[in-house]
Amino acid sequence: MNGWVIALIVVIVIIIIGLIIYWVRRPRVPAVVPVVPVNPTNPVNPTTPVVPVVPITPVTPVVPTRTFRYIRLFKAGSEGSPINLGEVEAFKNINGLRVNVAAGKPVTATSTYQNYSPSNLTDGSNTTMWHSESIANQSATIDLQNNYELPVDIVIINRVTGFWERAIGVQVQLLDQNMSLIDVRTIADAQATYNISFA
Repeated sequence: MNGWVIALIVVIVIIIIGLIIYWVRRPRVPAVVPVVPVNPTNPVNPTTPVVPVVPITPVTPVVPTRTFRYIRLFKAGSEGSPINLGEVEAFKNINGLRVNVAAGKPVTATSTYQNYSPSNLTDGSNTTMWHSESIANQSATIDLQNNYELPVDIVIINRVTGFWERAIGVQVQLLDQNMSLIDVRTIADAQATYNISFA
């Protein structure tokens, strides 16, 4: 074999050995992980802080108070249906005391028979009375001269000399300061005394 061929083979072998050594000893480059950019339309939201739950206190509805100023006794009917009652008392609890707020208060009436004045209804005497004429739709109205809140207890004392049945059908009305009806009760039987509570 010619000398130049041998020399060429040796050179090729040396090159191959050099490439192998380089491949084995070359530095390792770590794989590059591509970075995915944050989508600006879907940004990362920070953690929402937890808001403590405050218990809801139930609200008690406010009930409007009802006030009255007048007490009216009214009887509808026909000719020959008079009203004859002895006394009207209206008891309120004021500063811990049971007070008759109708005592001595002025009374007006649609009619009066003889001298049985409507003022007798608040004069404090059970032996006097108011007596209306014997005509239909008679009434007497007590002006308490002040506004009072409910409740109130109304005591009506009938005529002491009888004719209690004439009280049947009498309406006991509470009116406000504008004379508007607040509440009403109707006497249904004949008694000496009526205790009527408005709440």
